[in-house]
Amino acid sequence: MAGQSDLLNRLRPQLLQLDDDALASLASVGLLRRARKSLEALAPTVMSSADAITVDLGPQQVRFDARGPSHAHCTCPAKSTCQHVLSAWLYLRAVAEKSGAPAQPSASTDLLGELLAITPSALIEYAGLPAVREAMDSLEGTQEPHVTPGPPVLIRLLQPPVEMRYAGGGLDAIIFDYRGKRRERLITQAILALQRASGRAPPDLPRRAARQAGTKQFEPPTVLLERVCATFLECVDIGIAHLSENVVERLLSHAAAAEGAGLHRLSLTLNRLGTHVDLQLGRSALTSTQELLDQLAQAFALASSIRQANCVIPALWGTARASFDAVSHLDLIGVAAEPWRTSSGYTGLTLLLWSPAQERWLSATEARPVGFLGFDPIARYRASGPWPGLESPATACGAQIRLTGASVSAFGRLSLSERTRATVSSLAQWPHFGASEYSDWESLRAHSRDEPSGAGLVEPDPHAAYVVLRPSAWSPPTFNPTTQELSRTLLDYKREELALVIPYSRINAHGIDRLEALKPSKGSRVLAKLSRSQRGIVARPVALLSDQATAVADNLLLDPMPSGSVLDPLARKLKTLVDAATSEANEVYPTSPPNATDARLRALERELLSVAERGASGSDARGLALQRLTESVRSTGIELPVLRRSSTQSLAEYVLRLRYCVSLVRALA
Repeated sequence: MAGQSDLLNRLRPQLLQLDDDALASLASVGLLRRARKSLEALAPTVMSSADAITVDLGPQQVRFDARGPSHAHCTCPAKSTCQHVLSAWLYLRAVAEKSGAPAQPSASTDLLGELLAITPSALIEYAGLPAVREAMDSLEGTQEPHVTPGPPVLIRLLQPPVEMRYAGGGLDAIIFDYRGKRRERLITQAILALQRASGRAPPDLPRRAARQAGTKQFEPPTVLLERVCATFLECVDIGIAHLSENVVERLLSHAAAAEGAGLHRLSLTLNRLGTHVDLQLGRSALTSTQELLDQLAQAFALASSIRQANCVIPALWGTARASFDAVSHLDLIGVAAEPWRTSSGYTGLTLLLWSPAQERWLSATEARPVGFLGFDPIARYRASGPWPGLESPATACGAQIRLTGASVSAFGRLSLSERTRATVSSLAQWPHFGASEYSDWESLRAHSRDEPSGAGLVEPDPHAAYVVLRPSAWSPPTFNPTTQELSRTLLDYKREELALVIPYSRINAHGIDRLEALKPSKGSRVLAKLSRSQRGIVARPVALLSDQATAVADNLLLDPMPSGSVLDPLARKLKTLVDAATSEANEVYPTSPPNATDARLRALERELLSVAERGASGSDARGLALQRLTESVRSTGIELPVLRRSSTQSLAEYVLRLRYCVSLVRALA
């Protein structure tokens, strides 16, 4: 290969960095295996020009340009990436590996830096302004992507769940495991998500054209909502296991129309539905008919609620992006810092603050995909920021903080803008935390039962679960080897019990040792996060709040073990092991046995999925089993209007309404 072309040199980074996993995402593992096998019997030749490289395999010829294998052209009639494209690319890779020729300087460019440097104008030129707007809207309320710097750079979006690989060559050269028709929009979404995860501010896009004078801006678009609901019903009539690409196109068309009408939340929901159907058509394991039915039921409930409302409800209409209101200053009390890690691969640190004037929680959160750019929430606890003037989140806990130039969202999230300035002073003692402080566990449980956050169509409040507990006594610690949880029982002044529980995980390991060795002083309070379990309401401790010479916040998952107490937890663990070996004294939390109500709900859920998969059109006999099951559920005392099917209600509508209400019953139970 003497006299290699400039194009081949430009392709060298892709040839050397796109591994078999990347090629398999273009087609399949089996097709890649056959391509490698067939290459052994071929004698390819290569023809180069200024803008293309053609690999002659004999029966077929494959043409590559600077975009690499994702845009290769083969002379065979296949409409997607074929075996010949993979064989030709494997041959070029072998040639590049044998060749000792150095790559062009551009090959050594930081690939992650290339993606971060892409400008909004370049994205608009690539995908178009409507696609960029849709991509930005899709990022609202979603978690940041998981990024592996590479090479190649690997970006995992969670919504929709796709993987993208980049080894150079520009936006068109990105390879990802998506078979739908929204390639440019999803690539744009990935780039914007990557830039947002790195701390880049969202781009300013040209304003949408103003509505014509005299129109009612907030009048619900009745015709659009009727069409959207009709599409949902048609999906169930056809059978969610038998949907086609036409359904994807209709959902995306409705999403664009809903966005134009100001129904931002419905638009996002329709986009997600389109992605689920698209993944199902590609037989992806990343979705299921059960998940698709749940999303359809939720979307139908949202569209129906908007349609039936006599006024505009902002929570149902949604906003194009989370809005932050600027405030001149905020006087806050830093209470605690909490590291966390999700099962989907994200980690972060949340600084929790209390506003005495508003009697509400506020928070500032920094989060990244696990391993992204070396982010560590434990180290972040003692690093500077998050605002100029604040030494670290550690120094913020147990201090008074005045923020100037701050911005806060409706749910109490604080912007991390560098325009915000912090002034820190000491705090003499902890205040009373208003309605978030409890010394009576019966009142606490009543509050938790009545808290609607996150149920049904209600948007979840990220601070609703945080409470301050003032116990009158603490029990000794016990470790449950079955559930891998350490617990201490808190007693209120009525001697009512509340379980303080830390489940074992890598990020909680230090907190378990701290809780086990903890010797709280009289009057100490506990900042905890409530959750529901089979044992009822339990609390996960975050920090111990005590008043000494000044207010002290002991963050159990972050602060070091007090001096002189290192041997205490070791001694307790040895004693626990001895007790477990000689007796059955270890507490095993009781779990609720399956009951009749749960069994009947499960049977109803299975039948709903079966009807939705097969299709609800045709004979109405398929609804007889549903009617029998709903009567069985009603006999347990669950009485909802939706359990009775009206004479004018189609089976498809009955299935969607019933599925939504069963999900709501599950959430509230």
